[in-house]
Amino acid sequence: MNWFSWFLEEKIMPAAVKVSGQRHLSAIREGFIVFMPFMIIGSLFLIVANFPLPGYSSLMKSIFGAKWDFYVGLPADATFGIMSIFVGTAVAYKLALSYKVDTLAAGITGLVCFLITIPFGVVVGDKVVGAIPAQYIGSRGLFVALLMAIVSVEIFRKIVQKGIVIKMPDGVPPGVARSFAALIPAGCAITVALFIRIGFALTPFETLTGFINATVTAPLSLIGNSLPGAILTVFATTLFWTIGLNGGSITSGFLRPVWMPLQEQNILAIKAGLLPPNIITEQFYDLIWMGGAGATLALVLIMLIKSHSEQYKELSRLAIAPALFNINEPIMFGLPIVLNPLMIIPFSIAPIVMVVINYFAMYFDIVAKPTGVFLPWTTPPLIQGWLVTGSISGSFLQLFDIFVGMAIYLPFIRIMDKRMLAEEHKQSS
Repeated sequence: MNWFSWFLEEKIMPAAVKVSGQRHLSAIREGFIVFMPFMIIGSLFLIVANFPLPGYSSLMKSIFGAKWDFYVGLPADATFGIMSIFVGTAVAYKLALSYKVDTLAAGITGLVCFLITIPFGVVVGDKVVGAIPAQYIGSRGLFVALLMAIVSVEIFRKIVQKGIVIKMPDGVPPGVARSFAALIPAGCAITVALFIRIGFALTPFETLTGFINATVTAPLSLIGNSLPGAILTVFATTLFWTIGLNGGSITSGFLRPVWMPLQEQNILAIKAGLLPPNIITEQFYDLIWMGGAGATLALVLIMLIKSHSEQYKELSRLAIAPALFNINEPIMFGLPIVLNPLMIIPFSIAPIVMVVINYFAMYFDIVAKPTGVFLPWTTPPLIQGWLVTGSISGSFLQLFDIFVGMAIYLPFIRIMDKRMLAEEHKQSS
């Protein structure tokens, strides 16, 4: 156990801290966080349009007309449907902020560069109509949007930092001076984007999006939408948490661009009246993180029921309310789980077991697959399971997972409780 603690502190933590603080990954993570409220809003309208109650759709059509679900679904189309535009711009803005260059100009430059790399034009009959195909600006365009955001800002900031900008006289208003200062950096970034567009037009991929989808998105989707990939994801998330880092933020920074297209496919299937095709989406993990990372709601419940030491009884009483809203800092640092070799074992095992159970329950259609709705992470379990899957089967699955988690945590909390009880007796004597 001492060797394991040393390994976590000396080997894993330094590397994890570097990954967590890496400038470009931080910008991607923060860019998604900026757009998250709008994804939640779009999901709420999607839930209203497809509320999981028998006869609901027919009732609403009889009241509001046959097209009511089309209009209610528009906020989802305006958020999920063109998310690459918003997320890419937000990432460029956040990256420019970290470099302390003109954030607004850099953000717009990133957007323009992204748009240059995707084709303008949709074939309708025998004519090409001047429009942007939806697949390029939705979730499928995320990797290109993120790539162009990073490339454009790196070009922008290097030129600015080298002082290759147009400088206006002192009497010119600051807003005008900033606009002219952005001309050369933005122009260089846009020129590079144009060459990228022309270069890929000469290849079999035709566009940067085609290249990224063939070489990056498709392979990652195969990994991300698989049981081994899900197991590796939850293990990495819990491992980061055990050394005090927000594992969810780190893993989602890598994988959210993979999850989003899978999620969008499920949303489109639901809107078309079909069953969702994908099991692994971000919401699949939401079903598991009951009480927070490590599914610690099960741990808090077993502590409430089985603890004999006064400290653990009191800790479980304090932790239960936050745990019901998926907040687990009280238990992470109060028990603690962070850098605790004994508790790291069930903290890592419980989510992996739940992943296997949930995956096969959905694979064999025992439980409904995630619909693609994006809920606030504080949505209480059971309610969360119902809304994520659009079925009461999701609630029953979460309830079953809680009992499984309690069984896994029980032997370990008994050891911890026995030690604490002995310490309390020793202190009182």
